Amino acid sequence: KFWILDPLWIDKKFKKKTQTPMLKDISYIICRSGLDKNSIVVEGGTGSGFSAYVFSQFVKKVYTHEIREDHYEFAKQNNGKFILRFED
Repeated sequence: KFWILDPLWIDKKFKKKTQTPMLKDISYIICRSGLDKNSIVVEGGTGSGFSAYVFSQFVKKVYTHEIREDHYEFAKQNNGKFILRFED
């Protein structure tokens, strides 16, 4: 027997231009590091904004920094589908 599952809604809607960590890996980081609703995450390399989005569902605030303008703009485009705030 085997199961055929539909992709998660986040996999369908979140456009990925850069390499993104898998949800199982982000979940491991959250559990292992002890992040909670009072935590503040600082991320280097926004990429598509995927990690920032997932972390933002569990912590108080996420700061993410991206030096590449094209990645920054791409992450801002994903912002229309998800709740993220980008500051120029």
